Amino acid sequence: MKSIWLWTIVIALTTIVERILFIVFPNYLIFKEFSSFQIGIIISMASFILIVSRLFIGKFSDVIGRKKLNVT
Repeated sequence: MKSIWLWTIVIALTTIVERILFIVFPNYLIFKEFSSFQIGIIISMASFILIVSRLFIGKFSDVIGRKKLNVT
């Protein structure tokens, strides 16, 4: 049961971080006078990193998911 709660927390925190990254961070970069091109490159790199990391997280969850859950 701990692993379910752990994954729930990880997914919730990941979602919050993504929202901060894609909503708040570009406004911060505009405030710091980055050009539109620079902001686009930064956000594109962040998106790519998120996609790649999800591949590894998916592989990890497959390994974790093969264990039996003890439900009492």
